[in-house]
Amino acid sequence: MHFSSTRLSAVAVILTVCALLTGCGSAQLAATDAASIHTIQLSGFAEPHYRLQDRFVLRTDSVVPNKDVSFDSLLTSNGLHLGEEMKAAIAQALQSDGYQISDSGNADAILQVEFDGAPPNSEPMYEGAPTFQPEYSVHVSLLDAKTKKKVFRQFYVYRDNSVSPIDGTILLKPEPKFNFKRAEDLYADPKRAADGFRAAIPRVAQSVGTLLNKQH
Repeated sequence: MHFSSTRLSAVAVILTVCALLTGCGSAQLAATDAASIHTIQLSGFAEPHYRLQDRFVLRTDSVVPNKDVSFDSLLTSNGLHLGEEMKAAIAQALQSDGYQISDSGNADAILQVEFDGAPPNSEPMYEGAPTFQPEYSVHVSLLDAKTKKKVFRQFYVYRDNSVSPIDGTILLKPEPKFNFKRAEDLYADPKRAADGFRAAIPRVAQSVGTLLNKQH
């Protein structure tokens, strides 16, 4: 089935509005669930794939300044391993809260983390008028290891969004120093771009630690 880019973008906008109204951006950890959790296994944290796009009204075009070099490889070569770094930061935050991190499969709960593009995009992208920025979202879920019941979830969006979420989603805005005038400039300065992505890691980890702190 074929859709025009205009129609796809319009549908994406509608889906975004619906997502904002469903109240599914967060679900806090109940005290009774927290009391039974002592060890946590970390799952997910797969490295996201990046693409550059240029947006104007409802038209979306891909921006690929160098077809021989992917933006993923540029970020990796500049030291960014978003999944690994986020996993280490969240593990440290949870350990500071008194949780034990276990990879043996015998944990009381499983913390799952997935990266995605900021809605309504299916992949991380950079957009803005007049600037482009690092942008992605993070899905954090905590499941009871025995029942697989989801006892906690939090959704984070890392972007300079003009509209604040109303469903419990936590919006983290990139610092102005990570603004780029053109999408191509992210390729030209991949170290600053990588640092821009990395800047959200401690903020997400600190928030997860705070929300899952049994004393909170």
